[in-house]
Amino acid sequence: MNTIVWNNELSEGFVVDNAKGIGCDIKTKPSLDFPFDGLYYEPEIGNAFKVVKGGAFIPLTSEEINAINLFISGYAFPDEPVHVVDLDGVYRGLVDTAKMEEGDKAVHTAPPSEGHIWRDGAWQKVEIAVREDGTWEDHPTATDIYAIYFTKGECSPLPSEGFKWNFKAEAFYDARDLEKTRYEKSTDIRNVYEAKNWQTWGKFIPQYEMETWRMQESEALAFEADAKASTPFLDALIANRADLNVSDKAALVEEVLSNATSFKKILAKTMAEEFNLLTKVKNATSLAELDLIEIPTVTPRWQPA
Repeated sequence: MNTIVWNNELSEGFVVDNAKGIGCDIKTKPSLDFPFDGLYYEPEIGNAFKVVKGGAFIPLTSEEINAINLFISGYAFPDEPVHVVDLDGVYRGLVDTAKMEEGDKAVHTAPPSEGHIWRDGAWQKVEIAVREDGTWEDHPTATDIYAIYFTKGECSPLPSEGFKWNFKAEAFYDARDLEKTRYEKSTDIRNVYEAKNWQTWGKFIPQYEMETWRMQESEALAFEADAKASTPFLDALIANRADLNVSDKAALVEEVLSNATSFKKILAKTMAEEFNLLTKVKNATSLAELDLIEIPTVTPRWQPA
């Protein structure tokens, strides 16, 4: 469809001859046998009207449209570069008319920014772009490396992560590997429950401090069994910590064993929840089943619940 636009106030417009695949900006009012101050013949977007003195918008008659097409078919386009898109609407840049390839089309302007293609007589932002291997990217910046383009509303529902495009069926499908997805889900669960264990404890405890707990418990149990047992770590704690507020080793041993019991209960609870989910992941027989397994959301381990 041919296109012509003229704005009398700005003394500018553009004309496109689709049959020739060329177009250009114009600075001179088109010479037509009917009066107008503004002209908007853009069939691709449904515009076909003129503006007359006083600002009234009047639909173009069939005779006026014929006159416009006749004017465009005989228009002497300048031999200079024009904005060009390919068959998919991808912008090719400014191209000499003599170097335009089959399927190329001249448009009146460059895209407003990267990631646009020419559709229905206007630049539209690409929402989903599909590569030759079926993988896709949302809101791409470049547009010259893809096989298929979807603008907003053209692809519904939008594909999920791990989906690919089936060129034969012309649809997205779930291309994830079941065992790989199972492994990733299990890893996510373990990472979450590491943080959840810290959160349940209710305060931040440095890793190096937690690593001494087994040592403390081991010495405390040894002392409980034999008061003469060697307990170098507990002895050093008593000797160097003024805040312990214990009068003898027996009181410290009692505190250590009480804390160890509390920690084990917390650890057992969170591990039970974790392994309940891991078992569901292990027994899942499909990607759909894996997707239905919800992993709790927790704050990072250094933040209180």
